Amino acid sequence: AVASLTPKQREVWFPIMQQGFSQYKTADQLGITRNAVKDRIEKAKRQFRKFITEATRIKENKKRTI
Repeated sequence: AVASLTPKQREVWFPIMQQGFSQYKTADQLGITRNAVKDRIEKAKRQFRKFITEATRIKENKKRTI
């Protein structure tokens, strides 16, 4: 699922979601605005939802064909 994220989304995903950094700290470390971090995280979450929905649909379709 992480591979489906853009490089910019991954850049903020790991510090926030895996290291527990705040959006402010992540923005400061990357030299971008907090709004840029917020936007990238929101897009990454949407991408994850899309990935999970698609994976679930594929799994369900495989069950039906067996």
